[in-house]
Amino acid sequence: MKALLKILTIQISLIILSIIIPPAIQTSAKWINYHLFFSDKESIAGEKDPTLLSHRMISFDKENNIITSETAALAYGNTLKYLHSVRAKCNPNVKTTNFLECANNILGDNFYYHQSPMVSLAWA
Repeated sequence: MKALLKILTIQISLIILSIIIPPAIQTSAKWINYHLFFSDKESIAGEKDPTLLSHRMISFDKENNIITSETAALAYGNTLKYLHSVRAKCNPNVKTTNFLECANNILGDNFYYHQSPMVSLAWA
């Protein structure tokens, strides 16, 4: 009986590990990619601009104690830097699709996509 219980425990442990390990490897690979391509990018601390939807979303996370003030400041600064880049590089007098294509290209230069339950963590 003890031997059977031991074998069952080992099998259950292996099943649990087979469920946990693949997502952990995927997450590690995503962070390695992030650091390879974006670790040289400067993160800039900034202040909240309540007129911006992105900043109100970041503030929501901060006010609900989901993120720290430091993370919020980085998210404010990085999103503001992105918006200033769009204003400087994209012509607002072109068709909407062309403007959005330009803004989207700049987005890819400034942020590495990774899934995040909170916007601020992705933007910080």
